[in-house]
Amino acid sequence: MNITEDVYRVLGYCPEQQRVRPGLLASATMSQIENALAHLLIEKGFDSAEALSIVSTAIQYSDQRTQHSVKQIYDLHYLFQTLKENNVKIALCTSDSRKGTYIMLKRLKIDNLVDLVICGDDIGAVPKPHPHNALSICRELDVDPIDTLVVGDTLADLGMGRSAHLGGTVGVLSGICNQEELRPLADYVIANVGSILPIVENMRRPSLL
Repeated sequence: MNITEDVYRVLGYCPEQQRVRPGLLASATMSQIENALAHLLIEKGFDSAEALSIVSTAIQYSDQRTQHSVKQIYDLHYLFQTLKENNVKIALCTSDSRKGTYIMLKRLKIDNLVDLVICGDDIGAVPKPHPHNALSICRELDVDPIDTLVVGDTLADLGMGRSAHLGGTVGVLSGICNQEELRPLADYVIANVGSILPIVENMRRPSLL
């Protein structure tokens, strides 16, 4: 039984373009992805226990592969170090698992530069675009939401920023969405995170009345 095309469809992946589209793979939690894939297998005739076991094994394998597949588009260590030197707090809010996220952070050597991490499988985390995670980060780090930027490459990322009434939303074109898709929810659209520093600096300047 070959269900590759069905899996791609459920996840939101286009094999012809080798591109992740807005959908589960882009912004869903691992739990949501696991449930969707298990449901697909059950539809194909697998019993529920077998379906969950197959999907769980696949996700564990994916987490192990993460450390070999991370590609750095910009020098994140330099970027985060620069932000920290300017007293900017950094938080990561991701739909990915905590295990896979920390593999990535350590591989990129930025794990010690992030003040707070909220992952999709954390107890109490609420999937984007709900404002819960963003507001929890602000409370934990003692930062006013109006002084907070959300930077992301999905509509769920930016939607979280909007629903939490953060100070700004920054769409990044190095991910899955194009400018036309990001623009309705983004105050700024940039090519990659390397262009974030001027935006941060602009937010820190006092307003001229």
